[in-house]
Amino acid sequence: MIERIGNLNAVLMKRSRTRSVYFVEEAGGRTAVLKVYDSGAEAVHECEALDACSGDPHVVRLLDFFQTQGKWCLLTEYVQGDTLEALVAKSGPLPPYKVIDLAVDVLEGVGSVHKNRYIHADVHDRNIIVS
Repeated sequence: MIERIGNLNAVLMKRSRTRSVYFVEEAGGRTAVLKVYDSGAEAVHECEALDACSGDPHVVRLLDFFQTQGKWCLLTEYVQGDTLEALVAKSGPLPPYKVIDLAVDVLEGVGSVHKNRYIHADVHDRNIIVS
């Protein structure tokens, strides 16, 4: 089901206790991810963290931040690929060289977040996209 959020057509991907996550298609046909938060504080915190890490290839890129219909919205790039969880479920255990490559990439991304004085408190296999 397509919902209209701001000027975007959105398809619900998942809902949690504090936010909903949608796929959206921007003008020009580019797919993006829209997070709609109930709490302005949580949305602002994530926006500031992503903005601080802009330019790091291991951290998703922030495209826009806005408020509409009484909700806080954070628009990020869509990274195509499987989650680490899905990849392991599909292919089985990864070879050691692939594990090392992925670990380096994840640590570089988390390092960028920490260097900017933020903490990524939700690093797990469902939040790691292998592209």
